[in-house]
Amino acid sequence: MKENFYIQFLLNFIIDYAIMSRIKLIKGVDLIMMYPYVKYSDNTEVVFSNIYIENDMECIDIHFERANENGFDSVRIQLPTYRVTVWEGNYSEEEIEFFKQVVQNSADLFYKYAKEGGLKIA
Repeated sequence: MKENFYIQFLLNFIIDYAIMSRIKLIKGVDLIMMYPYVKYSDNTEVVFSNIYIENDMECIDIHFERANENGFDSVRIQLPTYRVTVWEGNYSEEEIEFFKQVVQNSADLFYKYAKEGGLKIA
């Protein structure tokens, strides 16, 4: 019974993420993996997705998130468009601009590591 709950929770998470990111699930098979990248001194954690196809482009989502008293501050930026697709919580416009710079300066690394299945950290 408990296993069914976790399976259902995971499927709901995947579907919610797909809807939020406008990713097309084909027969429920496409899975989005998120890989750790870095954690900043303000406890913002940065993760990035595997490569997925959207509008005939190879895309990656870079997600910035930190805990706050009400839940989380979250920002998601999509490569290759550099479009902010999620902005929730209390990140300032200055922080968003910093995140955009990080994504722009590291785009080639995000693609490289996404193809390799994430960073190889020992």
